[in-house]
Formats: sequence, structure tokens, C-alpha cells
Amino acid sequence: MMNEGEAAVLPLIEHLAAGLFILAVEPKVEPLVESQHGSSSSFRLVFANPAFRQLLPVTVPDPEGLQPSQYLPLELANSFCRNASLCELQQETVHYVLSIADPVQTRTVLVTLSPVQDPSGRVVQLVGCCQVQPLASASPRDALNSNSNRKTLAVEIQSPSYQELARINADLQQKIAEMQRLEEALRQSEIQFRAQYKGIPVPTYTWQKRGENFVLIDYNDAAAIFTNNQIANFVGITAQVLFHDAPEILANLTQSFLERTTIQRRNSFCPPDQDEPRQFRASYVFVPPDQIMVHTEDVTQQEQTEAELQQSEARYRAIVEDQTELIARYLPDTTLIFVNEAYCRYFGKSREQLIGRPFLQLVPPEEHESLLACIETLSREKPVAIYEHPVLSSEGVVWQQWVDRAIVDAQGQVVEFQGVGRDITERKRVEEALRASEENFRRLIQSLQVGMLLQGPNAEILLGNQAALDLLGVSESQLLGKTSFDAEWRVVHEDGSHFPGEEHPVPRAIATRQPVRNVIMGVYRPGSSDWIWLLVNAEPQLSTEGDITHVICSFSDITELKQAERALRTSEERYRNIVEQQTDLVCRFLPDGTLTFVNEAYCCYFGRSREELIGQSAILFAAAEEQDALTHYFHSFSWGNPISTYEHWGTNAQGEKRLRRWRDRAIFDEQGHCIEIQSVGQDITDRRQAEEALIRARVAEAANQALAQEVTERRQVEAALRASEERYRRMIETTIEGVWILDTQSRITFLNRQMAAMLGYSVEEMLGHFIFDFVSEESLVASPIEGNPQNSFARHDSLFQRKDGSQLWAIVSTNPLWDSDGQYTGTLGMVTDITKRKQAEDLERANLELQRTNASLKRLEKLKTEMVATVSHEIRLPIASVRTAISALQIMSLELDPEAQEMLDLADDESRRVTRLVNELLDFSKLSSGTYRWREEAVSLNVVLTQAAQATRALYDSRQLVLHHDKTLNDLQVCGDADRLIQVVVNLLDNAAKFSPPQSQVWLSLVQQENEAVVSVRDQGPGIAVEQQDLIFELFRQLAPPSKERPQGVGLGLYLCRQIVHHHGGRIEVMTQLGKGSTFSVFLPSLDV
Repeated sequence: MMNEGEAAVLPLIEHLAAGLFILAVEPKVEPLVESQHGSSSSFRLVFANPAFRQLLPVTVPDPEGLQPSQYLPLELANSFCRNASLCELQQETVHYVLSIADPVQTRTVLVTLSPVQDPSGRVVQLVGCCQVQPLASASPRDALNSNSNRKTLAVEIQSPSYQELARINADLQQKIAEMQRLEEALRQSEIQFRAQYKGIPVPTYTWQKRGENFVLIDYNDAAAIFTNNQIANFVGITAQVLFHDAPEILANLTQSFLERTTIQRRNSFCPPDQDEPRQFRASYVFVPPDQIMVHTEDVTQQEQTEAELQQSEARYRAIVEDQTELIARYLPDTTLIFVNEAYCRYFGKSREQLIGRPFLQLVPPEEHESLLACIETLSREKPVAIYEHPVLSSEGVVWQQWVDRAIVDAQGQVVEFQGVGRDITERKRVEEALRASEENFRRLIQSLQVGMLLQGPNAEILLGNQAALDLLGVSESQLLGKTSFDAEWRVVHEDGSHFPGEEHPVPRAIATRQPVRNVIMGVYRPGSSDWIWLLVNAEPQLSTEGDITHVICSFSDITELKQAERALRTSEERYRNIVEQQTDLVCRFLPDGTLTFVNEAYCCYFGRSREELIGQSAILFAAAEEQDALTHYFHSFSWGNPISTYEHWGTNAQGEKRLRRWRDRAIFDEQGHCIEIQSVGQDITDRRQAEEALIRARVAEAANQALAQEVTERRQVEAALRASEERYRRMIETTIEGVWILDTQSRITFLNRQMAAMLGYSVEEMLGHFIFDFVSEESLVASPIEGNPQNSFARHDSLFQRKDGSQLWAIVSTNPLWDSDGQYTGTLGMVTDITKRKQAEDLERANLELQRTNASLKRLEKLKTEMVATVSHEIRLPIASVRTAISALQIMSLELDPEAQEMLDLADDESRRVTRLVNELLDFSKLSSGTYRWREEAVSLNVVLTQAAQATRALYDSRQLVLHHDKTLNDLQVCGDADRLIQVVVNLLDNAAKFSPPQSQVWLSLVQQENEAVVSVRDQGPGIAVEQQDLIFELFRQLAPPSKERPQGVGLGLYLCRQIVHHHGGRIEVMTQLGKGSTFSVFLPSLDV
């Protein structure tokens, strides 16, 4: 059944003088003997108007449904199929001339073929037009030369006979009569248009383009009323004069004229009879060839009611958005009474093959019962249903979604159904992949060693892995369904305060739609009656509309870390107490001497508070004559010499001159700059005086025999001790562990050579120094290594500073030492180097982080590929519609002015360019994601090169280039995908044409080299610089054309060529020289080898 539009158009097509026909492009089931065009498709005639049937030299009562060989002579049928194959392959309009001879006359016919594509880009139909050329035409070549894009084919034309001239004269008389009838109809139409124009209810003005300006040439009655008939005074005046204070109106006129389209603008002004400004909407309508019709409408009331219309518009928009590609109407018994063009293309059938037949023939039999049951539920009370089911298409079983609405009569009986459907095969595949991905995700969560929870948009727990159950001490039944707000949870902050449920990470992530990371929570576990500390992260997952779909909550046990932190704070406090309780003077200062820390002993010694000292210069406390030397000493520290001892005189709190000894250690940053100096000092005045007195006493008592005897005995004891000590030293020196002995002040009194070698010092350099001088400050604070007389044994990890500035990780084991009286005398320490183990642990942590980063990059790459495929697919359908419309205009528009024809040709060129870009993006997406379906078959390279040369013939003709195609005598064959190999050669020929100067030459050749077939394309272009020769095959790399025209692609062509050639086991190379052209060669394994 035809709709009203089809019924109106069909009489026009039936009475056209030009022959119109439609061919269905179908896969060839078996080759016909007479089909020599080499295509894999057959072309079945599905429609022909009377004018086309009259052109047929063979009398066929009903040619529809037949192949060309069944209604044309063999030679004409082969030419017809060759050009149809060319149109299908290039996906472009093809023009050629045909000579049809019969016993009476020979007719010259200009044939135009235009492709029609389905949403996937496949050519499903060819629309053709045949026009018999007048006898005045000199030759078929003259007919084709009227359009620079049409191909020229050589045919033989016989001289017209007298009878043919008479017939043509009669045809001309008939056309003249028809033109007169059309002119009369045009005059009547113009009168009706004039009346309609004058009666348009809104003010309307007509402007005509004259030079660089627009002149008012007409207006309607509403405009006269609106201006109180003042508009008549402005006829013939330019817009620049009338609107000198409103340049935007002239700009709108110019834009509408240049873009050949209608534009909408809004402005506000006060009419002559109004006190307040009104809102007006102006429509600038381009009227070919040089006029602009401007409609002005008062929309003040409309703007006031826009708020009320928004709800209605939203409902209408929702209805429109529900519509998909396929539209059909059918009776209650499922008989189709209407299908749109998209429906026909989708199923690869004509409208005649579908209408009048039940659509159940397109549905698998097992789905009939459920589908009929769904349709039977539709009624006046429930007129709409949405359902999904598989269908049988030309590509196999696919899935569709339909929105069906029941149409009822006045009695409420369903008389027919209207359905709007769309293909959801990809969505079904994605859903299946999503289910598999979700299952893998669940398995992954269960295998993780950290706790993982999947929570819904209301924070309810949907899934938890075994690690989460173990950490929380609950069973799965106790966990699922709970939320963060349940009163059963006992959760606290780090400081022990209550942690409310609304402040938990998951509710915060839901509220803010942002990730919440590194939250520390203490959770009470009733099963084991203990507390566990957790580090919690919450990652919200959003839908495309921005709504929360679920939240992924991960947490790990940091109880041991919290315990270590508490121990660290205790140790730090103990260290501070030790420092504060030291009788030695402890301070830290900057390289310029500014004090940053002092202990209590330091304050007492100088008789000042800590606040008075910090910020002062330590140099000021030295004697004036020693301050310059002390300043130089502070700047003498280096990375290789960080420790030193210094003595100087100064005054104390009582003003007494005292001698002080300082043990200084410089601290450096990562760049080796000294940032601070740590110093431990002692007042050695009394010691120095005692030493001097002792020396004097020993000299005075040198003659005392008793003392000599005592000395002798002491020597004997010392000899025994030295022997014992020697044995002890030898034993210590043979061990591989570092060993030291500290006195009660933590000074090193003994160490073995292994200990000194570990830190890069000699034994002599370390003896007498504090052990703190060789331990990093942070390690000293975290794990003090000096002996503790209250502990019998201790073991901990410590970080040492080597002499060369590097660091050494070691396990330090300490034991206190006691004398015979039970007094604490020092500490014995053993050191084991674990630096390599620490480095291995750091490397393992870095590897885990790298693995997580790689996984994120893979997900991003997958999203990018899917996005490119989706966007390319969505662009392809409107471009196909645009190209079909352009082809129809080229067929129907027999006479166009040069400017219109130029614009039409420009639109055709740009649509072909966009189609190539979309095809390249789709190929890139399929190759990147690995979803491209490659064909493996024997391919003749001679055929590949021939079809590629035919595909680019129009491009070379338009650029005035000569293509030399050197064919090999041997039929070289390779195994692969013929379409992809044609794509490679076409791309190389396109690039050669793009970079070749006009009237130059391009050579296409095929040779055999050992076991390889070599396809070469050589041009006379500008060549390629050496530094760019390896870059041109990379993704999105392109060279600018030699002319100033913009690049015609996005840099995918040569990248796709290389991918395709590599897939076939070959390689692609370029040989080039600046100013002398380039040669691109494709090497493919020969099938014969």
C-alpha cells in the first residue's frame, strides 16, 4: 500500500521523458557465463519507468526482477555491469555513454548511476537515469564533457537516419508543448504565491542582492499595516541606509545569502504605536537566486508562555527520541501495510517484497508465539508495548527493539499497529560481554587480599569478598544488605571519637560524587571482641547521566601500622627525654650558626631560656678572637666529611671563661647542600685541669716504689687481659657481622673491621665517636640503638649513613654489658646488612604500582577504541543520506547555472572526503580492537591494480595527471583480503596524486622478485625529507600538500596501509629524494611460493 507521498511522486516518475531505474545490489550466488565485469555482486532490476523500458533494444514484457543479461544484448549487458561494479566499488556516481542500435535507428544514451548505502555503509541499491542525447550532439564525448567529473568512454555512433530525425522533431514538438503547459502552470503558481505572500499574517519584506548591498523590493499587507503604510517610502532603498544604526541586520542578510539557507534571529525594538519594546523573531529565508525574504513575528506573548510549553515540548521530544531507524505499519494478523526505506535496506528487500506479507517471516519460528502474545496485549487501554526479539536479516540473526502502538477505530477495535524499531545487536553483544566482565570482576574481587565491598546508590552492601568478611569478622549473610548507617557498627576516628555513619567514606562519595581516599577507621569486631584499624577508599561509579550506579569500597588492615606508629611516638618521646636529660650540651643550628634547637642542659649552661636562645647565633657564645675561625669551621663540612670535633673558649652563665669541646655532624639534602648541623658539647675545663694535675702528680710519684710495684702488678694483669682481649678480637674479626661496643655515653670503644667496612670508614676513624654520628636521624628517632640497661636483649631495623653519603639498612641486635660489681658499663651490638632485602621490597612495591598503572592504561585504550567506532558509525548514516540527496539532485537537475553546479560539485566532493575519513576511522577502530574480519583467499594482483586504477581515474583526470599502469604478463597471486589490498593501492595512488604537480606522471607497476610480488607507485612529487621518512607511517602523521590547500585527511592512510600489509605478511617501503619524487613499494609473499 502506497502512502500519500509515494502516490504523488509516482505519476511524475511515470511521465518523465528520462528513463529511471533502480538496481538491487546482491551477492552473486553463482557466476553467469556472460558476466565479465569481475564483481562479486549481481545487479537485479527492481524498478523501471516506461521511458526506460522503451530504450531497451530487447522486447521484455516485464524486466523487473531480471539480471542485465536477460533484457540487454551480451555486449551492452557486460558494459552495463562493468560500470555498475565501478559505481559499487568507488561508492560514487558514475556517468558513461551507451550506443543502442536497432533496425530503425542508433540512439546515443547518457547513463548515470548513483549508489545508495545502508547505515553500515554497504551499497544496497543503484539509482540510474538514462537520457537520449539530441542529434545535434557531436559525439558521446561532447555529452560527457559538459560535466568535468564524468568519465569519457569511447563508443561507435552511426549517422542518424531521416526517420530518426522525424521522430526527434516530433519529440521536440511534444517537449515544447509540455514546456508551454509548465509555463502556464508556473504563471498560475506565481499568481497564487503572490496572493499567499500578501496574505502572510506576519510582516514580510523581500530584499534583493545588488552588488555589495541589499535593496528592499517588496513587502506584504501585514508589513504595510505594521508600519502605518510608511514602508512604501522605503522601497528601492538599501539596507545599509535603512539600518545604518543596526549593522547586525545587514550582517544577517549577508549570512543568509552566503550560506544559501534560512537563519533565525531575535531582536527587541519599540513599534511606532507602542510605548514599550516588544520581542520579535526574524526569519531570513534565502530565495534563489539572489533574494532574501524576511519574516518578522511578535513573540512577546510566546516568550511568556515558553515555560508552559517546555513540559509539552519535553513530552514531544521524548516521543521523537523513541523513534529509531525502522518504521512499519501492520494489520493484526502481522501483514505489513507500510515500511520505510530504512526497513527495506535493513532486510535487503524491496518494498514490494515486504508489503502484503506477514513480518513473522523475518522472525525465527521459535519466537512467533511470544511475539504474538505480546501484540495481543495491546488495546485502547494499553496501546503501547516495547519488546525485543531476534530477526533474520541478510547478515544472519540480529536483535531488534520495537516500540509498537495500537491504532483503534471509533468502536475501540484495533485496526492496525504502528512500530518503530532499531537494531540492538551490538547492545546485546555488549550486555553479554558485560555479564562476562561482571563475572570476571566478581572472581577478581574474591581473589584480592584486600577487603572489597560493592555498595549500591543508598550505601547498601551488595557484594563482599572473603577478605572483607575475614577483616570485619562477619559472615556473608550478616554483611549483605547492611549500610553504613546501621547502628550495629561501632566505628571510631583515630582520636577515639565516634565516627557517624553519614561521615563514612561511601556515604561521602555518594554525596559528593567524588572519590574518598585514605580514611582511617577503627572498627570493633564483636566476633573476636577486638578492634581493627582499616585504611578505607571509596570510588563512586557514575552512569552516563551522572547518577551513582554503585560504589567500590576497598580497605586494608593497618592495625600493625597503627601499633608501630604508637611505638614510634613512644620511642620518639623516649629519645626526647634522653636528649633533655643529657648533661651534655645538645643543639642544632643552620650553616650560618643560627640555633634551631637546644636541650635543657644547654639553656642552664648559658643561663637563658629556650625562647631566648633559638634564633640566636651559636658563634656569639665563643670568644671574640675565635668567632672568625668558628664561622670558617661551620662552612668546612662536606658530603664526604660530615663529622668533625672542635674545641674553643667561651664564657658560661656566670661569665667565667671555659673550654668547650663540640662533636658536630652535618645534615645534607638530596642535592648535597648542608642544611643543618647537629652538635653535642661538653665543658672540659675541669677535665683539662685534672689531666694537667694528674700529669704533675705522676711525675712527682715516679720514684715511689709502692706505686712501681702496683704498676708492675697492673702490667701483669693487663698482659693477661690483652691476651684474652686478643683472642676475643680475633674471634670478632673473623665473623661476617659488624660488631661494636659502646660505653655508657654511647661512644664507640671497640668495633671490628667488618663493621667499619660496612660504613666505609677505617676502625681508627670510628673509635671514640658517638654511635649517633653514623645513624640517620629518622632511624635514630624511630628505633634508638643505644644500649638500655633495663633490657637484656633488643633487635630492630636501623638506617646507617656511610662515609660516601649512601645509606645502609641493617638489623641491629644489642645486649647490655656489666662489670663484676653488676654495674652497667656499656652495650654490645651486632649488625647484619639487609640493604639488598630492603631494595627488593621497594622494587616489589614499585612493580605492583606499575601493574596497576598498566591496567588503567589498557582500560583507557579500550574506551578510546570503542568511542572512535561509535562516533564513526553515528556519522556514517547522515553522510550516506547527504550523498544520496546530492546524487538525486545531480540526476534530476538537468540544467543548473554554473554557480549552483559548482556548489553541488563542492558538496559532492566534501561528502566523499568525509566518507573516506569515516571509513578510515572505522578501519582504524576495527584494526586497533582486533574486530576486523579478514578474508583469506587467492587474490590476483593484476585485478587488484586494475580496480585501483579505475577507482582513481576520476581523481587523476581532475588533476590533469597521467597514470601509467604497467601490467605483468604473469598472473601473480597472493593469499589475503582483496578489498583491503585494493584499499592499500588506492591510498598510495591518492597520495601520489595529492603530492604530484599538474600535468605530471605517476607509474603503477607489478613485478616478481624471487618469492615476493612487488607493487610500486612512483610519482614526480617534491619527495620526502630524510627525517620524515620513518614518521609518515605513524598514527595521525601527515605531510602538508605542496600547494596551499589544507590536508585532506587525518593521517590514518599510510598507517592503515602498513597495518594491512603487515597482516598479509609483507612490508611497505619508501624510496625518495627531495625534488625528484617518491616510490612506495609493497612486498607481499607470492602464493606460488
